[in-house]
Amino acid sequence: MVMLLSRKRLSLATVLAFLLAICLFCCRPTHETVASEDGVLLPIVMYHGLHPDTKKQGDYVISPTLFEDDLRFLTQNGYTTVTIEQLIAYTKGGTLPEKPVLLTFDDGYLNNHLYGTPLLQTYGCQAVLSPIVSETVRYSTLNDRSPAYAQVTWNDLRTMRDTGCWDIQNHTYALHTYTDRNGSSRLPFESLEAYATVLQADIGQAQTLLQREVNITPRAFAYPFGAIGKGEREILQDMGFAVTLTCTEQHNTVTREAECLLDMGRFRRRNRMSAREFFTHVVKLP
Repeated sequence: MVMLLSRKRLSLATVLAFLLAICLFCCRPTHETVASEDGVLLPIVMYHGLHPDTKKQGDYVISPTLFEDDLRFLTQNGYTTVTIEQLIAYTKGGTLPEKPVLLTFDDGYLNNHLYGTPLLQTYGCQAVLSPIVSETVRYSTLNDRSPAYAQVTWNDLRTMRDTGCWDIQNHTYALHTYTDRNGSSRLPFESLEAYATVLQADIGQAQTLLQREVNITPRAFAYPFGAIGKGEREILQDMGFAVTLTCTEQHNTVTREAECLLDMGRFRRRNRMSAREFFTHVVKLP
């Protein structure tokens, strides 16, 4: 009888311990944060090229090893990469990770895919890719796969999309140039109506091709060279863009207000600093 009672007590104690463990598990804090009055701090990093040859590295090209160091540093310090859609959803009542960071790649170099995709997959991270769509059209007809300068093809973009690691956005069709205007900026004495026609034709063509070839509809626009024309923000909003990315090096605060996603600052990743130095001294991660 005593042995039976002991077994029952042991069984009861085991059950209570099990229930306590479940309670602690279910009540543990998550890595998602709800909106606060001050919003959520969002650092954005701007990359361009990745290449292992030191002779090709510089202010706009870093080594794949250094990019891996960045991903390792961020993940080890509790940061979570986010997408454009997550930012838009947050302004509408959604949630963001406790320590979000947005990684962006401009121009659409093939080396982003060749070296960046495996690393993003390894670390479970995501990044924004904003290709110059006219270059994607051109390289889709060429048999040139040089990691030094070639740009992504339509097949590359489809593959990148399917990995779930890349968030493909808009960087113009062919306005990424200094030929006439500075990127997509407004020419002197150009009327607002004429300017709107230029942007709608070029950026709209990029949208149409990305929708047709990759089955995506970008919601973000990266200003070429960071140049912003007078009235451009409003034109882009009318075209359906909810996020615009500049080259101004500053932090962003994401709130429930949609306007907070316009003209967001980014920190350009150069090749001269370690991951710790860059994120500590340049980005100054909190």
